[in-house]
Amino acid sequence: MSLVKVENLSIKTPTGKTLTRGVSFEVSENEILVIKGENGVGKTTLLRTLLKPKAKLSSYIDINVSKKKLDYLPQVQNSNFHII
Repeated sequence: MSLVKVENLSIKTPTGKTLTRGVSFEVSENEILVIKGENGVGKTTLLRTLLKPKAKLSSYIDINVSKKKLDYLPQVQNSNFHII
C-alpha cells in the first residue's frame, strides 16, 4: 500500500516562477524517504508543499497517512551546534 504517492508535481512561486517540474515518487509501508541535497535546491519547499499544498502547476498527490504523522527536520541554523 502506498502511504505517499506524488506524480508530476510542479511548484511555482507566487510570482509565477517555476521552482520544480515533474517530481514523482512513491513511499510504501515500512519504507523511509530521505530527501538530500545542496542548500537551496528545494527540499524544504517540496516537503512544505506536500504538507500544506499551495500553488501547483499540475500534479497528483495522494497521502494515505495522517498529516499529523508527517513532518520534516529543518536545517540547523546555528553553526555552533552540531549533531555528532
